[in-house]
Amino acid sequence: MLEDGAGKPVCVVGTSRVEIIPFREVDAEFAYDYGEGDRTLESWRETFWRYYSRACVECGQQMSGETLVVCEHFRVVYA
Repeated sequence: MLEDGAGKPVCVVGTSRVEIIPFREVDAEFAYDYGEGDRTLESWRETFWRYYSRACVECGQQMSGETLVVCEHFRVVYA
């Protein structure tokens, strides 16, 4: 269930697909569906490269195009 900023339920979502793929294989469809920034693959990669790079450092790892990421796709079940 997703809630608004006041904690009021707005819809129920379900997971429709989960992929574990190398960062470099994330595609434009996923970036668009993710909905951040201008929804382009370039913007998604720039934003999440920074995010995952910081997370990797915290774990003593180094970010690369081969770093595995979890791409979860959702669908609205009830709104």
